[in-house]
Amino acid sequence: MKSHKNNIPVNSGTALLWDSFFLKEAPVFSPTAEYFTGYKSDEINSFPGRGFNLLDFEEAERIKGIIARFVINNTQNELELVYGLKTKSGSKIWLKEFVLVKRNSGGNIISSECSVSDFTELLSERKALHAELVELQNLNKAKDKFISVLSHDLKSPYTSILGFSDILLNETSLSPEERLEYLQFINLSSHSQLKLIDNLLEWSRLVTGRKKIEKYKLNLKNLINSVISNNTRSIHLKNLDIKVNADSYTYVEADERLMDLVLNIFISNAVKYSLPEKTIEIYANRFKDNFIEVIVKDEGTGMNDNVRQRLMKIDSIVSIPGTKGERGTGISLLLANEIIKSHDGELWFYSEEGRGSEFHFTIPAASNIIFLIDNDETEKAKINNMLKAGFPQFRCVMETNFYSALDKIRNKMPAMIIMEHKLPLMNGLEFIKTMKSEEKYASVPLIIYTNDLTEKLRAEYLSSGMGDVLPGPVNLKDLKALVEKNLK
Repeated sequence: MKSHKNNIPVNSGTALLWDSFFLKEAPVFSPTAEYFTGYKSDEINSFPGRGFNLLDFEEAERIKGIIARFVINNTQNELELVYGLKTKSGSKIWLKEFVLVKRNSGGNIISSECSVSDFTELLSERKALHAELVELQNLNKAKDKFISVLSHDLKSPYTSILGFSDILLNETSLSPEERLEYLQFINLSSHSQLKLIDNLLEWSRLVTGRKKIEKYKLNLKNLINSVISNNTRSIHLKNLDIKVNADSYTYVEADERLMDLVLNIFISNAVKYSLPEKTIEIYANRFKDNFIEVIVKDEGTGMNDNVRQRLMKIDSIVSIPGTKGERGTGISLLLANEIIKSHDGELWFYSEEGRGSEFHFTIPAASNIIFLIDNDETEKAKINNMLKAGFPQFRCVMETNFYSALDKIRNKMPAMIIMEHKLPLMNGLEFIKTMKSEEKYASVPLIIYTNDLTEKLRAEYLSSGMGDVLPGPVNLKDLKALVEKNLK
């Protein structure tokens, strides 16, 4: 202990603010104070307010008030101070200063024991946990509201379905036309409800992590055309013009069923909210290096500010009837957003009431690399020039042997492999056998060429289940046709 003029002994531990406030003479701050603040003891004492000089003015006044009230409260012997201060380096840290005092019979302080600890990291963790707790509480409230709204959406159609079915069962005087009309309504409503339930189940599997995403290389234009074909009847009823601007060689890495579902949600919504005789445009373009951006643009009813702000929020499902009275489920965009997020993509939109809507989303692009394996530099240059001219969307990576190619292929999934059969150390059949040992390469198309092509060799390649075989020297026209066929 070291005694000071005020006759209060203090220990050698750091008591930054307590000593700065209480001691008459300049206290000796321990090395711990320097460790926390970056300032030496004499530097702190040189400040007009000593340790308080490191605090914001309002914070310093608050702490002084706490200490002053503690000093005169003769029933209190423990004090805990929590404060943030600026260090010499300019950063802000949070300290907790604990003071234990002894008082005489008159309640005056006669000694004190002090310690200071840094709890900046702990405070940061507490704040993060609190923010997470608030987020979870808000999410629970949102889910409660979501269930309430969804329950109404699930229940309301059955009132009409049951009403029409009761009429069909009990009314004997209905005409065949009336019966058919009621049956068509029941059928349409039942299909709509089934779609809602399917979407709800799919959404729940995704948000709870129970859905396994199985990604494959998919031709995006083929998927778009397939979805358009499935919506042909609705498109025809409104006499809509569908324009697709997507390259035949645009590939994505995605779960096929989920990708089909996302495209169907956006395209069927565009059809639903389009006015007759209007146009729907669908674009697919490379977005940055590793993503494809898909845009579905319509000339439909669009959305006002209120609907735009509520869209894709779990606590405010928006269900708007289409231009022909088509019923919406309200959950389809929530599902689309979850699917896109599960593929590391993003979703955004633009819409103006009376002017239509434009939905954008990104999805990972599949590889655009073609491997060319041959030790004949002349042959490689000839094929590479053909690929550059005929397939500019793809990048050609050239290797001289199968061993170096295998190392590169493991790091860069190829869109296709073009190769000479007969190379040193390993031939094409052995290379294919090595590749087939890894399932993910099973769908990579191969084109093999060789000057030594025999029927036996051709049969061996065909029986391997992989690859087209061409005789050498390579006919570029035949090779180009095979490349085009395989890439499509």
